[in-house]
Order: sequence, then C-alpha cells, then structure tokens
Amino acid sequence: MRRVDEEQRRIREAEIKVKELEEARKRAEEEALKKEEEAKRAEQAQSTASSSGYMLPVGAEQFLGKYLSVNAINDQIVNTIQYIGAHPEEPRNIVILGQYGFGTTTIAEDFARSFYAMGICKTKTIAKIKGGALNRANIGDAINKLQGGCLVIENAGIISNEKLEEIYQIVSNPNNDVIIIMTGQIETLSRIFKENVSISNQFKHLVQVHRITDMDVFEIAKNHATQLGYPCEPSAENHLRRRMQEVESGNLDRVLKIVDNAVSKAHNREMTSGDQDHRLVSADFE
Repeated sequence: MRRVDEEQRRIREAEIKVKELEEARKRAEEEALKKEEEAKRAEQAQSTASSSGYMLPVGAEQFLGKYLSVNAINDQIVNTIQYIGAHPEEPRNIVILGQYGFGTTTIAEDFARSFYAMGICKTKTIAKIKGGALNRANIGDAINKLQGGCLVIENAGIISNEKLEEIYQIVSNPNNDVIIIMTGQIETLSRIFKENVSISNQFKHLVQVHRITDMDVFEIAKNHATQLGYPCEPSAENHLRRRMQEVESGNLDRVLKIVDNAVSKAHNREMTSGDQDHRLVSADFE
C-alpha cells in the first residue's frame, strides 16, 4: 500500500512538472509573439514614414508616423521633432492648433510618447489637464511631481493671464524638466500668445492641425490601423467612413478611438477563432 501511495505521489509530481513546463512554454511563446508584433508595428510605422518622403527620428516613427501622409502637417511634425531632438537645451514646448470640435489630444500624447522613446523625456509620465481646471489648480506642485515627463493642456486658449505667467516662470527656469504641450482652438490660442508675448518665446513649435480635412483624418485613421498591425480591408474602409460621419468633422481623437475599438474587436475575434489574418473587417467597426 505504501508503495502504491509513493507511486501515485511521483505521478502527481510529474504531472505538476509537466504542467509547469507547459505554462513556461506558453509564456515564452506569448512573449515571442508579442516581440514579433512590436517589431512588425515598428516596421510598418517606418514604412509609413518612409513612403511619405519624411523621416522621423528613431523612436518617434511608431507614434507620429501615421500623420506623415498628410501634406498639411507632415513637415511641421518632422521639423518640430527633429529640431527638439537636436537642440534639447532650447525650449521644447509645443502648441497644437485646431478648430472647434477638433480632437488634438491624441497627437499631443503621441509627441509626448515620442519624446520618451527618443530619450528626451526621462519618464513616460503624461499628465493631462483642461485649461479651465488649470486655472483653479496649483500648477507649481503638479510640475514638481511631473519632472522628467510631459504636461498636456487641453483647451489651453482659456488659461488666465495669471496662470500663463506662472507657466512662463516654470518653463523659463533652466532647472525645469517638464515639456508642456498646449492644444486648443487657433483663435483663442493666437489671442493669448499675442497678449502675452514673453511666453511665446517658450512655445516656438507650432503644429497647425486646423489645416487637415476629413479625408486627411481618414488617411491618418487607416495608417493608425496599419501601425497597430491590423490594416483595413476595403469593406472595413467603407464602414470606417460611415462611422466618421457620426463624429464632429475633423475630430481626430474620436476617429482614432473608433479604430482602437475596431482593433480590439478584431483581436478578440482572432483569439476566439484562431485566425491570425490580422485585418480589420467591416464587422469590427459595428
């Protein structure tokens, strides 16, 4: 009886070891697949950037490459990121100009992620705050906690003169290590910089997103899907166009969110079916 119990114990131990080996193998396969997908996305991002005739610094292409097919802003994006990369000791802050209803937060975040990937920012931390909330906030404390990262200010055209002066004191301090990216409507942002000339010297880099059309947004959305590893089939492109009609004209943030949701659906669909085609179909946009 004791011999039987011992044999059963050895069998259970062997089964546990087999299970552990299988789990380790599965984790290794998942990690290898993840690295392969990351390499593929980086290659697709570089391909998108190269096809436009503009080249982004290493690290920035996976975030900003999707915008380079748009002639209205590709030179501004490349010139901005290249200049800041070559002159990190100069003001690195950016203003992203849009129209009413334009979503420009995503492109601001893509700049911030690029700065970290390029080694310009020491941390990947991105803090976001709306201009109205900033007027009521203690920005000094927030900036101290954010050193090495980026602050994205949405709807920055309504920042009060008092807060603009605080921002100027912060960004003009040579010990400051926070990049500030302002987004908002071209009319209000132009006004506050005209009325506060001193701070404009700290925000020399402009990206004029208000120039883009709905067709440009559509191209950016397709590029975004491709960079995520899920290019659109023709039927999916038509469905994406229909979904774009549901949002404000030119709202880049909401359109890219539609693509993100479609990619998530496609990924879940493939996990269930075992298909590894990695393409967006019409149903993914429903």
